[in-house]
Amino acid sequence: MIFYPHLEHALAILIEASIKTRAELRAPWTTSSPKAFLDQFCTIRMSSSRRAGHSTAIIRMAATLFDNPIITAPSVSIVRHVEREAEATLGTRQSKITFLPIVNFRSQRGKECDAIFVDCAFLMSAKDTREVEELALSSLSNRNFCLVYVQ
Repeated sequence: MIFYPHLEHALAILIEASIKTRAELRAPWTTSSPKAFLDQFCTIRMSSSRRAGHSTAIIRMAATLFDNPIITAPSVSIVRHVEREAEATLGTRQSKITFLPIVNFRSQRGKECDAIFVDCAFLMSAKDTREVEELALSSLSNRNFCLVYVQ
């Protein structure tokens, strides 16, 4: 697998900008609808070419910037691939990262996390997107929460 560090740097800058923008909001964020707030201030979408290292970038960001992140993908096989990539990239099994296929998201309802990274987001259906957003909405009490779609 080829890894281009520029993707990791770009993703780190986008996450930092999102968190900083929210910290500087003058009006309380609860005045807007939670869905609008999620879409406008917490969601990051990043696209890159295939095999450019986007899975490695999200693994590194999840491991270094967040305490309770979830990495998901539209299929079980993609999630398992990312899990193996994480072990190879980080050198060890990261217990703080939850690897979860979107089909298992219902079991996580009501639980909070500080980030959700969606790998291969272009393969998601509208139903999958709603499942991810429902879990994200339950985590908005964390001011640094980020929802990251990478494709």
